Amino acid sequence: MKQIKCHQNSTCKRLSGLPSRNALWAWAVAALFSMQAQALEVRHIVEAAVANHPIMQGQRALRDGAQIDVKTAQQQFLPTPSIGIETLSAGSQDSTYRGNATLQTYRLQQPLWTGGRLTAGLRKAEAQSEASKHAQDDAAQQLALRSVQAWSEWYAATLKQTALNSSVATHQSLFERVQRRVQDGASAAVELELTEGRLAQTLSQREGAVAQRDAARLKIAQLMGRSLAADEEPTPSKVFALPEMAQLEASALQRSPMLQKQGAQLQAQQAELQEKKAELYPEVYLRAEHLRGNYENPIMASSAYNRVYIGLSSRFGAGFSNITASEAMQRKLDAAQSEIDNNRRNISEQVQSDWQQWRSLSVRLPALERSLLATRKTAEAWDRQFMAGRKSWLEVMNTARELAQAELEWAEAQAAWFNVFWRLAIFNAGWENAIHTSTSTAPEPSPQTAPGLKQP
Repeated sequence: MKQIKCHQNSTCKRLSGLPSRNALWAWAVAALFSMQAQALEVRHIVEAAVANHPIMQGQRALRDGAQIDVKTAQQQFLPTPSIGIETLSAGSQDSTYRGNATLQTYRLQQPLWTGGRLTAGLRKAEAQSEASKHAQDDAAQQLALRSVQAWSEWYAATLKQTALNSSVATHQSLFERVQRRVQDGASAAVELELTEGRLAQTLSQREGAVAQRDAARLKIAQLMGRSLAADEEPTPSKVFALPEMAQLEASALQRSPMLQKQGAQLQAQQAELQEKKAELYPEVYLRAEHLRGNYENPIMASSAYNRVYIGLSSRFGAGFSNITASEAMQRKLDAAQSEIDNNRRNISEQVQSDWQQWRSLSVRLPALERSLLATRKTAEAWDRQFMAGRKSWLEVMNTARELAQAELEWAEAQAAWFNVFWRLAIFNAGWENAIHTSTSTAPEPSPQTAPGLKQP
């Protein structure tokens, strides 16, 4: 596979497709503007989205709440204090209650053995806290992928707009030429109508590209939480080599925050199952009480006394419902494991699909570049042969349209290449590592890993 170089003498021609001096001047102005534009790379969008998006703020709050749940589960091992104050109002004929009208009870109950219920509850809380951490990472990765998609759409629309600006200038130049020829009687009026129709079609396509560009900018503004400046333009970040598909797939499965989240949720469900089973065992507890007052004995009405109890209590549930609850929880565990297996297949399929698309685009881009250069040479040759009377005006117009189509196809392929590249980079190393690698002093990509990379 050959690496396509952006030759100094052909770069402007490749992007503009302008055979006239006016078109070349328009491209020079556009190039000057792009040099003064403020670069906005994928990493800038991803960092801002992860830092400021409401989804991440919600996930951070959920993670903090899960950590508090762990502390709550740890406190279940400690004694439970309680205070009871009761006031009695008995009739004058009631001889049973002759002591105090108020009884105060201060209790402290410590579980001695729960059949593993408290330990299972703590493990469940810890697993849920771990799941909330991975849920936050999963939300960040999804935002990173959305940012890559939005940037790619913006980049593609910008490249298309540049190509269509060139095509509009070309068709405008052709329209002016054929208009003069019609006035001089050298061309038929139908040729002017054809050129006017093609010019209108190109203007319509350009408006569509502008609309796509504006829509992509709005997406990015929502992701970043701020409006984009008028001079901010999409700029490709530094790319780097990717591993082979098998290694990349294994890394994606190992690093997937979604699979890690579901694994932690599975552990939480397993702990909940143990918690349900522990409720079938009696709980052994120790309770200390301090009482003040006595309803029945007036002699002890002003006395205070202490009591210590050792007891058992059970939690079978209504109609022994804890047994059926355990069975239902086991079925949920089986379903959760099946969901994890299904998502592993989905990730493998996504990575393989992106890899194949990336490899295909890596081959297509050099071919599209050669096709673009050939189409441009054909357009220039057809224009000269028309002046010599060997080609028709329709053939000249067709080559102008084919040149615009070739530039648009190249623009879509170029943006798609960056899209799948960053998706694979994020799957392989995680969004933070991928961004760090793009900003480090990594070597330039080899022809096998990134052919045909050019900036607008």
